[in-house]
Amino acid sequence: MVRKCPSALQLSLVAAAVAVAVAAQLRVHQHPDALIGWALLISAALLASFAGWYPPPSAEPIGTASDQVTSKVRRVWWGTATAVAVAATTVLSARSQWPVLPLVLWVSGFLLGAAALRRWVVSPPARATPAWSRREVAAAIAIVLLGAVARVVWIDSIPAFYFADEARAGWSLVLTYRAMIPNFFSIGWNTWPWIGISLQGLFGPLFGLTTTTMRLSSALMGTLAIGATYLLVRELFTPRLAVLAALLFALCRTAIDFSRLGICHAQVMCYETFALFWWWRGVNTGRAATYWWAGVALGLCLYTYNAGELAPVLWVGWVAVSVAAAPRTLRTHWRAVLITFAAMASTMLPYLYYATDHRGCSFRARVVDGAQVRWGDAPRHRLGSEPEHCARRTHGRVRTRWPARAAGD
Repeated sequence: MVRKCPSALQLSLVAAAVAVAVAAQLRVHQHPDALIGWALLISAALLASFAGWYPPPSAEPIGTASDQVTSKVRRVWWGTATAVAVAATTVLSARSQWPVLPLVLWVSGFLLGAAALRRWVVSPPARATPAWSRREVAAAIAIVLLGAVARVVWIDSIPAFYFADEARAGWSLVLTYRAMIPNFFSIGWNTWPWIGISLQGLFGPLFGLTTTTMRLSSALMGTLAIGATYLLVRELFTPRLAVLAALLFALCRTAIDFSRLGICHAQVMCYETFALFWWWRGVNTGRAATYWWAGVALGLCLYTYNAGELAPVLWVGWVAVSVAAAPRTLRTHWRAVLITFAAMASTMLPYLYYATDHRGCSFRARVVDGAQVRWGDAPRHRLGSEPEHCARRTHGRVRTRWPARAAGD
């Protein structure tokens, strides 16, 4: 069963949800301790939920025979190659050897998994997405460019200062890469995995590592999030509503601020929005490869910060609630859930294995007596104290006395 386009009532509910959300944001900004603002936010979420409700699709035959079933042999071979790539990434990253090779294998696993699932339809298509027109393409490009300008212009001077985490993140990159290429699947500064913090310094090799180049990475992620917002709303509703949503997001003060900040907030906005887009793209088309990319995007959220790290947990909870509310959806979408979970687990496994294997350690880096010290090679005391020998110099000499912490750290 192909789902119809949104009705006038649903579009009206979406417009009301946007208006209530804007009013709630203003109210919370003026009176953060008042309950009315938060109640308005909950009301906006409920309105959006009602607007997005559709009856669950039936388990009818979907697509042609060639679309329904691809070669099992090919899926087995490509799937095995994906598992080998993920396992090799986990083993090599745990040994902290050849840091670039595990990263290449990790990315290769994404592509191999998508190749294994291409042309396989695993759930009933829920909705036929409208075709793109030239006017829509032009409008989407114009909105993304507008958002990019709002995020890049005068980024070196506005804002003059947020808080010291920009400098701390940049300084940790300087200290670490000056000595060695880090294990990308280990914990870097302030529990931020090295994949995420290295991505924050993406423009450093080209233009030098400064506050401006750190912010440019956020501007790039924030601009990509605008495109992801457009694609997500287009999958859920209509192209017209996608134009409105992307325009509001492109000009949103909070989104612009996060995109001009040289730490990981913009990565969270980018990965989470793409995860939602790929998931709903999978629901609408039923194609396994789109569910796979949804799982990859969810897994990437773990390599950001607190809000992003919660995204995989929230997705699992949402699936559980959906199954409890409408059990028959499990009969039509269980393969989709398993594929998404497998992609998410494959993306997160190397980091989770390293983090749990080195649990209880502090993974920060600082300078002591002019040399970099990396903490995290011995477990903490069971009471949570930081024992001797948990710090070592990068050239292998272990300190026998714990260094004093800097004031305010």
